[in-house]
Formats: sequence, C-alpha cells, structure tokens
Amino acid sequence: MSIDSRRGALRGPFVRWADVAEPGPGIVVQAVRIPEGWVYMMEPGQGYVVRQQVHASEQVVQVVQGSLRLQIGSDERLLTPDDIAVVPIGTYHRGLVTTPSRIFELNTPADPKNLFDPALGEQALQYPRAGATLRTANGHVLGPFARWPRVAGGAVKNLFADRVHVQHLTVAAGTEAAGTTDGTVVVQPLRGSIRLRFGDAEQVIDSGWVAIAAAGTPWAASCPDGAELLEVRFRPQGPVAAIAGLLAGLRR
Repeated sequence: MSIDSRRGALRGPFVRWADVAEPGPGIVVQAVRIPEGWVYMMEPGQGYVVRQQVHASEQVVQVVQGSLRLQIGSDERLLTPDDIAVVPIGTYHRGLVTTPSRIFELNTPADPKNLFDPALGEQALQYPRAGATLRTANGHVLGPFARWPRVAGGAVKNLFADRVHVQHLTVAAGTEAAGTTDGTVVVQPLRGSIRLRFGDAEQVIDSGWVAIAAAGTPWAASCPDGAELLEVRFRPQGPVAAIAGLLAGLRR
C-alpha cells in the first residue's frame, strides 16, 4: 500500500506525525497521502481562522486536543474531543480555533483543494454536488455533527459518512485481539497508547502516531493500560463489520 507525504514516499504502516510536520503561519500541518485521499494532523494556535472553504472531497474532523468552532452550511458547533464532524462534499464551511489544538482530519476521495469563490458565495451550482452526512449504523441521520457519548451502538460507537465508516473505540485495559482488515484502515489514538502489529511491522502508538493498513492485512493488538482510538475504515464491498475480535475487549 502506498503512503506518501508532501516530501515523498513513507514507510508504513506506522507514521510518526512529527516526521511529516510542516510549520506555517499560526499552524503546523502534518499530512499523509493514501490511495483513498489525505490524512492530516493539524496543530493550529489559538485564534487561527479556518477561512471559507468548499471541497470536492468529504472531510472527517476529530479534535484530539483543544477546541474548534466549526460552521458547516447553516449549522455551527464548538467541537471538543467528544465530538465528530463530517463536512459533506460541496458544502461551505469555516472555523475558528478557540484554544491551541490538535485536530485529526481525513479528506476523501479527491484532492482537498479549496474551491470556494467569493463571487459565487456559499452555495452555487458550480460547486460539486453536496454529499452525504453523518448517520448511525442503523441509518439514523445525525447531520454534520455528532457527540460520541450520545451515539448509540453499544461498546463501539459507529458513524457512517458517504465513503467511510468511523468508530470511536474505548479499549479496555488488558485487551488482546487479532484478525485481518476488511478494508483500508486508519487508526488514530486519541488517549493512551496501544501496541499494534500490521503484517510484519509492530509499534506502540499514541496520539503522536497514525497507523494505516490496506485491506487483507493481518493485525494484532494489545493494550495493557486502556486507550481511546478513532478508527476510520473505507467501506468494503458488502456489509461493513467491525474489526473481528476486538469487540470482546471493548468497554463503553
């Protein structure tokens, strides 16, 4: 599976965010490209303004640390680590970082180029057709924002966007599990750390790392002290199922 940064090819499946950091005015951008799109860890300072944007890609937004006031279309919310947001394709959005933050983002399937044109305004036929929004595993539509503690689904909190399946996993201390990925998987630790093995590669990762594996990759996990993870999986053909085996060790 190809994994690249803006500087060139990377050795996966584990990437340390600091190794791809690109400091800019008011923000540090850390970006990794995979076949399905781009994965980011943004580190903006307090007061950083996310200017008006429209993309031909769907964007998943998860605050890891700090807070972000985000407007998506006509909806607005202050995001904290308890929240998840999806910006649908072709949807106007903007934001303000209210405290120094670390923000995980995923853009899929297209290049996340900003297509917003002030002359066209927030909505225009020239923008890509609006995509889908968040919904639960049973199809209940949530809109662009959801708060993880309120998402039903037992120990695993599931959300679907147009192309991806998003899970917030609370992994109990002492968990050990193994299996095979059924689609491309991106694992971003939010709190704590976990030992993961994808194929022949093994690494203990925390929020300073991201793990990416292709469909059909054997995996194993152990978590002595417990952790919280964000797992983003690109929908395989047929029904989407959670990573086999991990459910037994999860707790709400």
